[in-house]
Amino acid sequence: MHEPSHDGNPDPIFSTILAEFPELWDVVDQFARGLPGHVDEMQDALEGAAYERLVQSARSLITAGRGHGFPELAHQAAAVEQAARDQVFDDLELNMLALRELANQIRAGIEIDPMIGR
Repeated sequence: MHEPSHDGNPDPIFSTILAEFPELWDVVDQFARGLPGHVDEMQDALEGAAYERLVQSARSLITAGRGHGFPELAHQAAAVEQAARDQVFDDLELNMLALRELANQIRAGIEIDPMIGR
């Protein structure tokens, strides 16, 4: 996982797919901007002990992360999925924190002009 920078701002994560398909910028941008809401919904599922809903949301995020060029996101969502299947609350909390940080890093990357970020 990418660590936040020392100045308190998250280090940006860029989509790997945009290097090959820059015309997908709007699709990736829309996905990245909706990511915090998706993580919020997953957090709500965790707080409500809705493990099956959390598993389904994580599965969706695995697919979306891969499809939008964010393999780190897919990997972290897989960790959330496994912890939800095992119903290990402490692991879920830690994995959800890491997922939220990744979402922040992805948002930071999308807010940089794509011509500068590449």
